Amino acid sequence: MHTKEFDQGVGHCLAVVLCAIVFMFVFASGSYFIRNMFVYPKMREEQREECGEEIREVENDMVALSVGFMVSEVVRFGIHGELPEGEPNVKDDHEQWEAWVLYAFSIVFGVIALCFLKLQFSKEFGKKVHRILEIAKMTCIMAMAWCLLFWGQWEIFDTHLVKRENLARIVLALALTYYGMIQIFVLDAVADHSKSKIAKKGSRLLTKGFGLALAFAWEASFDNSIETMADGIKGWSPGGMKLLIACVLVAIVAPAWAKYILPKTMTEEEEEEKDQKEADGEDVEVIKPPPGKPAEAKIAPEPAATEAGEAGTLRDAGQAEPVGKPGEAWSAEAAK
Repeated sequence: MHTKEFDQGVGHCLAVVLCAIVFMFVFASGSYFIRNMFVYPKMREEQREECGEEIREVENDMVALSVGFMVSEVVRFGIHGELPEGEPNVKDDHEQWEAWVLYAFSIVFGVIALCFLKLQFSKEFGKKVHRILEIAKMTCIMAMAWCLLFWGQWEIFDTHLVKRENLARIVLALALTYYGMIQIFVLDAVADHSKSKIAKKGSRLLTKGFGLALAFAWEASFDNSIETMADGIKGWSPGGMKLLIACVLVAIVAPAWAKYILPKTMTEEEEEEKDQKEADGEDVEVIKPPPGKPAEAKIAPEPAATEAGEAGTLRDAGQAEPVGKPGEAWSAEAAK
């Protein structure tokens, strides 16, 4: 996108976005072919399904993150008239109306994502079409997050702290954190009190967009701060210092993530899986959990499978299996 052939206008940049989408489609197709030829034959059926589901999720996130960033670059190019650099850059010549137009685009991308969600609920599609809609929905959410990040950057870097980049990034991250927390609390309340599945899913979806904007802001702040620290400490190479600081951050953040964030994520995934199975018409049995643990859900077994399991239990215990018609046999056994 930053070559002379493609940075001449918005149309040229859009062509790059389309080329990137085609390239990632070819890459995903090649990956599926290799898995289907060499990996899946060595797995059991349930392993294949689980492996394929995880890989598809990673591929969807990869496409959404990449394409969403490029779309945000195209939007900024169209607003400001100059193609931004690949890394978040600092400029002091943006107009105030340009920042608010960028913020409006973040809202537009959120609305488009909700439209894709509505389309997924309104009609049943095949697996391929459903995946395309899922990628398009998450791409809009990623573009929304990037636009929110750069809106905050244009607001802060162009009016205050122009020459103090580290402080400006921290202020930006804090400002987006407070703004995002307010929006997340409002959306979470809507999801908790709404009876519509679309409203619940839509609120959760927009919450992801605000959460990603916060993550991008803090990532840029930490990255810039670590780079400054590594360059300013004498006696250590910048690369070695970055590695040491990264290890310290992992040691601090990973336990908190595993204790507080991961369990909630797993619970949410189980709820989504239960909702999907209910939508597919499968019976879901809710298991009452012990105090302090979330409820679990499993698919209720078929009657035939239940009877077979009970018969096997009787054989293992050395008791005679009931004979005759199933209904009469089990009634006779119960009377005993």
